[in-house]
Amino acid sequence: MLSQQSRLNRISGNLANVETAGYKRSQVSFSAEVRMAMQSDSVAVAEVPEDRLRGGGGVRALRDFTDLKQGMLTASPDFFDFAIEGTGFFGVRDEAGELFLTRQGGFSLQEDGRLVDASGRIAELALKPGASLTPETLKLEQLTLSGTGELMEMDPSTGKTRTLGQLILYDASNHAQGLISAGESSFRPLDEGALYTNLEQPGAFGAVKASSLERSNVNLLEEMTQLLMTQRAYQLSAKSVSSGDEMMQMVNEIL
Repeated sequence: MLSQQSRLNRISGNLANVETAGYKRSQVSFSAEVRMAMQSDSVAVAEVPEDRLRGGGGVRALRDFTDLKQGMLTASPDFFDFAIEGTGFFGVRDEAGELFLTRQGGFSLQEDGRLVDASGRIAELALKPGASLTPETLKLEQLTLSGTGELMEMDPSTGKTRTLGQLILYDASNHAQGLISAGESSFRPLDEGALYTNLEQPGAFGAVKASSLERSNVNLLEEMTQLLMTQRAYQLSAKSVSSGDEMMQMVNEIL
Protein backbone atom coordinates (compact mmCIF):
# COMPACT_ATOMS: atom_id res chain seq x y z
CA MET A 1 0.00 0.00 0.00
CA LEU A 2 2.89 2.36 0.75
CA SER A 3 4.24 1.74 -2.75
CA GLN A 4 0.92 2.61 -4.35
CA GLN A 5 0.67 5.72 -2.15
CA SER A 6 4.12 6.77 -3.35
CA ARG A 7 3.01 6.36 -6.96
CA LEU A 8 -0.17 8.35 -6.28
CA ASN A 9 1.92 11.19 -4.86
CA ARG A 10 4.07 11.32 -8.02
CA ILE A 11 1.03 11.25 -10.31
CA SER A 12 -0.64 14.03 -8.30
CA GLY A 13 2.47 16.16 -8.65
CA ASN A 14 2.58 15.56 -12.39
CA LEU A 15 -1.07 16.50 -12.83
CA ALA A 16 -0.60 19.66 -10.76
CA ASN A 17 2.26 20.75 -13.05
CA VAL A 18 0.80 19.81 -16.42
CA GLU A 19 0.78 23.50 -17.42
CA THR A 20 4.10 24.43 -15.76
CA ALA A 21 6.72 25.48 -18.32
CA GLY A 22 9.80 23.28 -18.31
CA TYR A 23 8.40 20.77 -15.82
CA LYS A 24 9.65 17.20 -16.20
CA ARG A 25 7.49 14.21 -15.32
CA SER A 26 8.37 12.45 -12.06
CA GLN A 27 8.16 8.68 -11.77
CA VAL A 28 8.93 6.00 -9.20
CA SER A 29 10.29 2.53 -9.87
CA PHE A 30 9.40 -0.57 -7.89
CA SER A 31 11.05 -3.88 -7.05
CA ALA A 32 9.39 -7.12 -6.02
CA GLU A 33 9.88 -8.26 -2.46
CA VAL A 34 11.03 -11.85 -1.99
CA ARG A 35 9.80 -13.80 1.01
CA MET A 36 12.22 -16.39 2.41
CA ALA A 37 11.08 -19.74 3.75
CA MET A 38 12.98 -19.78 7.06
CA GLN A 39 13.86 -22.87 9.05
CA SER A 40 14.63 -23.14 12.75
CA ASP A 41 18.37 -22.77 12.10
CA SER A 42 17.78 -19.24 10.66
CA VAL A 43 20.06 -19.69 7.66
CA ALA A 44 21.45 -16.41 6.32
CA VAL A 45 19.77 -15.05 3.19
CA ALA A 46 22.95 -15.42 1.14
CA GLU A 47 23.03 -19.15 1.94
CA VAL A 48 19.39 -19.92 1.15
CA PRO A 49 18.98 -22.12 -1.96
CA GLU A 50 17.10 -20.49 -4.82
CA ASP A 51 14.22 -23.00 -4.55
CA ARG A 52 13.50 -21.74 -1.02
CA LEU A 53 13.05 -18.14 -2.11
CA ARG A 54 9.43 -17.39 -2.79
CA GLY A 55 7.69 -14.49 -4.49
CA GLY A 56 4.54 -12.89 -3.21
CA GLY A 57 6.15 -10.56 -0.71
CA GLY A 58 4.67 -7.48 -2.37
CA VAL A 59 6.58 -4.55 -3.86
CA ARG A 60 8.45 -1.57 -2.51
CA ALA A 61 9.34 1.80 -3.98
CA LEU A 62 12.93 1.59 -5.18
CA ARG A 63 13.78 5.13 -6.30
CA ASP A 64 12.39 8.27 -7.87
CA PHE A 65 13.52 9.34 -11.30
CA THR A 66 12.69 12.13 -13.72
CA ASP A 67 11.66 11.78 -17.35
CA LEU A 68 13.77 14.37 -19.19
CA LYS A 69 12.03 13.89 -22.53
CA GLN A 70 11.65 17.08 -24.57
CA GLY A 71 8.41 19.01 -24.04
CA MET A 72 6.61 20.77 -26.87
CA LEU A 73 7.76 24.33 -27.63
CA THR A 74 5.17 27.10 -27.75
CA ALA A 75 5.47 30.69 -28.95
CA SER A 76 5.61 33.54 -26.43
CA PRO A 77 5.21 37.30 -26.93
CA ASP A 78 8.16 37.97 -24.60
CA PHE A 79 11.60 38.00 -26.26
CA PHE A 80 13.29 36.92 -23.04
CA ASP A 81 11.28 33.70 -22.85
CA PHE A 82 13.86 31.16 -23.99
CA ALA A 83 13.61 27.46 -24.80
CA ILE A 84 16.12 24.77 -25.71
CA GLU A 85 15.23 22.46 -28.57
CA GLY A 86 17.38 19.46 -27.79
CA THR A 87 19.75 18.69 -24.94
CA GLY A 88 21.00 21.03 -22.23
CA PHE A 89 19.84 23.17 -19.32
CA PHE A 90 19.87 26.85 -18.51
CA GLY A 91 22.08 27.71 -15.56
CA VAL A 92 20.69 29.97 -12.82
CA ARG A 93 22.18 30.97 -9.47
CA ASP A 94 20.41 31.95 -6.27
CA GLU A 95 21.45 34.71 -3.87
CA ALA A 96 23.95 32.38 -2.21
CA GLY A 97 25.60 31.67 -5.57
CA GLU A 98 24.42 28.06 -5.76
CA LEU A 99 23.96 26.76 -9.29
CA PHE A 100 20.68 25.20 -10.46
CA LEU A 101 19.88 23.73 -13.85
CA THR A 102 16.47 24.21 -15.43
CA ARG A 103 14.57 23.90 -18.70
CA GLN A 104 12.20 26.66 -17.61
CA GLY A 105 13.48 29.61 -19.63
CA GLY A 106 11.00 32.31 -18.67
CA PHE A 107 13.37 35.21 -17.86
CA SER A 108 12.88 38.91 -17.32
CA LEU A 109 15.36 41.75 -17.72
CA GLN A 110 16.05 43.76 -14.57
CA GLU A 111 17.04 47.42 -14.29
CA ASP A 112 20.62 46.42 -13.50
CA GLY A 113 20.87 44.38 -16.72
CA ARG A 114 20.55 40.93 -15.16
CA LEU A 115 18.26 38.21 -16.47
CA VAL A 116 16.32 36.50 -13.68
CA ASP A 117 13.78 33.68 -13.61
CA ALA A 118 10.43 33.65 -11.80
CA SER A 119 12.18 32.68 -8.54
CA GLY A 120 14.63 35.58 -8.74
CA ARG A 121 17.59 33.39 -9.66
CA ILE A 122 20.11 34.98 -12.02
CA ALA A 123 20.67 33.42 -15.45
CA GLU A 124 24.24 32.49 -16.33
CA LEU A 125 25.30 34.82 -19.13
CA ALA A 126 28.80 35.46 -20.45
CA LEU A 127 28.85 39.16 -21.40
CA LYS A 128 31.34 40.59 -23.86
CA PRO A 129 33.71 43.27 -22.47
CA GLY A 130 31.96 46.64 -22.47
CA ALA A 131 28.55 45.16 -23.26
CA SER A 132 25.51 46.12 -21.20
CA LEU A 133 21.98 44.71 -20.99
CA THR A 134 20.41 47.56 -19.05
CA PRO A 135 16.93 48.40 -20.42
CA GLU A 136 17.84 52.00 -21.23
CA THR A 137 20.62 50.88 -23.59
CA LEU A 138 18.61 48.17 -25.38
CA LYS A 139 15.82 48.18 -27.92
CA LEU A 140 13.98 44.89 -28.05
CA GLU A 141 13.22 45.17 -31.74
CA GLN A 142 16.96 45.21 -32.43
CA LEU A 143 17.77 42.10 -30.42
CA THR A 144 18.20 38.60 -31.83
CA LEU A 145 19.23 35.29 -30.32
CA SER A 146 21.29 32.71 -32.19
CA GLY A 147 20.80 28.98 -31.88
CA THR A 148 23.97 28.78 -29.79
CA GLY A 149 22.57 31.24 -27.26
CA GLU A 150 24.41 34.35 -28.44
CA LEU A 151 22.49 37.53 -27.70
CA MET A 152 23.06 40.02 -30.53
CA GLU A 153 22.08 43.60 -31.23
CA MET A 154 21.59 45.01 -34.71
CA ASP A 155 22.62 48.52 -35.73
CA PRO A 156 19.64 49.78 -37.80
CA SER A 157 21.80 52.28 -39.68
CA THR A 158 24.31 49.72 -40.97
CA GLY A 159 22.42 46.45 -40.62
CA LYS A 160 25.41 44.94 -38.85
CA THR A 161 25.09 43.01 -35.60
CA ARG A 162 27.34 42.80 -32.59
CA THR A 163 27.36 40.09 -29.95
CA LEU A 164 26.49 41.27 -26.45
CA GLY A 165 26.95 37.96 -24.69
CA GLN A 166 26.03 34.30 -24.64
CA LEU A 167 23.70 32.24 -22.49
CA ILE A 168 25.63 29.51 -20.71
CA LEU A 169 24.04 26.09 -21.08
CA TYR A 170 24.98 23.17 -18.86
CA ASP A 171 24.67 19.42 -19.00
CA ALA A 172 25.91 16.30 -17.19
CA SER A 173 27.13 13.08 -18.76
CA ASN A 174 24.98 11.05 -16.36
CA HIS A 175 21.71 12.71 -15.37
CA ALA A 176 20.64 9.95 -12.98
CA GLN A 177 23.82 10.14 -10.91
CA GLY A 178 24.81 13.76 -11.50
CA LEU A 179 21.54 15.67 -10.91
CA ILE A 180 18.96 15.71 -8.14
CA SER A 181 15.57 17.37 -8.23
CA ALA A 182 15.50 20.72 -6.43
CA GLY A 183 11.87 21.72 -7.02
CA GLU A 184 10.61 24.65 -9.10
CA SER A 185 11.34 22.65 -12.28
CA SER A 186 15.06 22.73 -11.56
CA PHE A 187 17.89 20.38 -10.63
CA ARG A 188 20.93 20.67 -8.40
CA PRO A 189 24.24 19.19 -9.64
CA LEU A 190 25.92 16.88 -7.16
CA ASP A 191 29.31 18.00 -8.48
CA GLU A 192 29.42 21.30 -10.34
CA GLY A 193 32.89 20.46 -11.59
CA ALA A 194 31.56 17.41 -13.46
CA LEU A 195 29.30 19.56 -15.65
CA TYR A 196 30.19 20.78 -19.13
CA THR A 197 28.94 23.88 -20.94
CA ASN A 198 28.21 25.11 -24.44
CA LEU A 199 31.27 27.34 -24.18
CA GLU A 200 33.44 24.21 -23.99
CA GLN A 201 31.42 21.82 -26.17
CA PRO A 202 29.11 23.89 -28.39
CA GLY A 203 28.15 20.90 -30.53
CA ALA A 204 26.81 18.91 -27.59
CA PHE A 205 23.77 21.14 -27.00
CA GLY A 206 20.44 21.84 -28.63
CA ALA A 207 19.34 25.07 -30.29
CA VAL A 208 18.23 28.01 -28.14
CA LYS A 209 15.11 29.87 -29.25
CA ALA A 210 13.84 33.28 -28.13
CA SER A 211 10.14 34.10 -27.66
CA SER A 212 9.50 30.42 -26.91
CA LEU A 213 8.77 28.28 -23.87
CA GLU A 214 9.02 24.55 -23.39
CA ARG A 215 5.82 23.05 -22.07
CA SER A 216 5.63 20.32 -19.45
CA ASN A 217 6.27 16.84 -20.85
CA VAL A 218 3.39 15.41 -18.80
CA ASN A 219 0.83 13.54 -20.92
CA LEU A 220 -2.52 14.27 -19.26
CA LEU A 221 -4.29 11.21 -20.69
CA GLU A 222 -1.49 8.88 -19.65
CA GLU A 223 -1.38 10.32 -16.13
CA MET A 224 -5.15 9.98 -15.70
CA THR A 225 -4.94 6.36 -16.83
CA GLN A 226 -2.12 5.67 -14.36
CA LEU A 227 -4.12 7.42 -11.63
CA LEU A 228 -7.15 5.16 -12.12
CA MET A 229 -4.99 2.01 -12.22
CA THR A 230 -3.06 3.02 -9.11
CA GLN A 231 -6.22 3.89 -7.18
CA ARG A 232 -7.67 0.52 -8.08
CA ALA A 233 -4.50 -1.28 -6.96
CA TYR A 234 -4.55 0.68 -3.69
CA GLN A 235 -8.17 -0.31 -3.05
CA LEU A 236 -7.39 -3.99 -3.72
CA SER A 237 -4.42 -3.85 -1.35
CA ALA A 238 -6.56 -2.26 1.36
CA LYS A 239 -9.22 -4.94 0.84
CA SER A 240 -6.66 -7.74 1.17
CA VAL A 241 -5.38 -6.27 4.44
CA SER A 242 -8.93 -6.02 5.75
CA SER A 243 -9.68 -9.61 4.72
CA GLY A 244 -6.51 -10.80 6.41
CA ASP A 245 -7.52 -9.08 9.65
CA GLU A 246 -10.95 -10.70 9.52
CA MET A 247 -9.43 -14.16 9.00
CA MET A 248 -7.03 -13.70 11.91
CA GLN A 249 -9.95 -12.60 14.08
CA MET A 250 -11.85 -15.77 13.15
CA VAL A 251 -8.85 -17.93 14.00
CA ASN A 252 -8.47 -16.24 17.38
CA GLU A 253 -12.13 -16.80 18.15
CA ILE A 254 -11.87 -20.51 17.25
CA LEU A 255 -8.75 -20.96 19.38
